[in-house]
Amino acid sequence: EPEMFLHPQMQRSLYKTIREIGKTNQVIYITHSPNFVTIPEFDEIAIISKNENGTFAKKSIMKPDETLKNKFRKELNPDRNEMFFAKKILIVEGDTEKMAFPEFANRMNVDFDKVGSSIIEVGGKRNLVDFIELALSFNIPVGVVYDTDSSDFGGKREEELAYNKILDAYTQVGVAVFTFSKNYEEELSKNYGNEVYLEYCQKYGRNKTQRARLMAMDIDIEIPKFVVPIIKWME
Repeated sequence: EPEMFLHPQMQRSLYKTIREIGKTNQVIYITHSPNFVTIPEFDEIAIISKNENGTFAKKSIMKPDETLKNKFRKELNPDRNEMFFAKKILIVEGDTEKMAFPEFANRMNVDFDKVGSSIIEVGGKRNLVDFIELALSFNIPVGVVYDTDSSDFGGKREEELAYNKILDAYTQVGVAVFTFSKNYEEELSKNYGNEVYLEYCQKYGRNKTQRARLMAMDIDIEIPKFVVPIIKWME
């Protein structure tokens, strides 16, 4: 476990050294740190688990295509690497849901950390499929939340509708798919009523990510009905 007794900065430095050594030598190590596993090198990772039949290793069945790995490098961060250690992951487009859902969960007496669940933010709707496929390739239980009308597609409605169908079809292989009729803010407006929602917005400011978290923390604001099944699935 090379991360032991090291600060995060030194963990990252040692990881770079290990990868340099690995160019001419085989290196095998065990880790519990997201700084020592990276999404781009998913084909080098084995997740060790156990069940009633004993201990076993799970390797990805996904083809290590260089174009895909380069895309993953662009999206690299330790929070996303956490997926390899999770018992269940929820993939979301951006920070808004990632910040709000844990606060709603706390109010429902659900501790994501205690149950081993993680929310993985992937930097936009167009990245959802790649991360879903990566999770499935390791047989990690996965759910996804997506906006049916996302700015990622720049008004290309037909292209987005085709992409939505791809996302919806993942239910056939056991993925839990949750959708917003337009986006998270629109769902909140429908849930509370537009007038009440605007009052909440005025109370908590213009930054939508910060506002979403503060609203979720406010015990005087009802937990939205559409959030409850998402939290229960992660539990």
